[in-house]
Amino acid sequence: MASTLHALALVLLAAPAAETVRLTPPLHPSTYCRHRSRCNAPDARQRFDLRVDLGPGCGVMEQALEPLFSSSDLVTVRYQLPLRLELAPHLGQMRVTKSGMGLMEGDVLRACSTFQPQMDNVFGLFPVGTKPSKCLFICDGQPSEKVIEALTANTEDKASEILMVFERPSELHRLH
Repeated sequence: MASTLHALALVLLAAPAAETVRLTPPLHPSTYCRHRSRCNAPDARQRFDLRVDLGPGCGVMEQALEPLFSSSDLVTVRYQLPLRLELAPHLGQMRVTKSGMGLMEGDVLRACSTFQPQMDNVFGLFPVGTKPSKCLFICDGQPSEKVIEALTANTEDKASEILMVFERPSELHRLH
């Protein structure tokens, strides 16, 4: 399986049409909101304190993220599924390759909602199988194959939307 995912990552780099991480056909965002976190100090000890609601029954997740840039914002978006999003691996990060839907080319994917198997129990005692459980996937330091797996785990049979957190360098604000 690793060789298949590795090949997918190479295809993402090879052709513009293949750069697209396709979650399914395009739709418009359900909501777009700028996260209130901002980092303007070159001091690497200052962090983003991320707090996102994964939706009903999933709870609120909190995570501290080290900024990747000396001045940047976190942008939190929720999109209805199905979705088409153009991302490509660049210097160990997944970056937006085409501006649109509240995102700018160069935005870096930092986190996204995903699904992981969780044991399903009867009366909390007897395991009867697994079911998908929604969680927040932190993309930092993960190989592009794992990030693609996390993104594509968001399917319409499991959820109606995907949550993603991007870091936008302040120089992108000045360019657009």
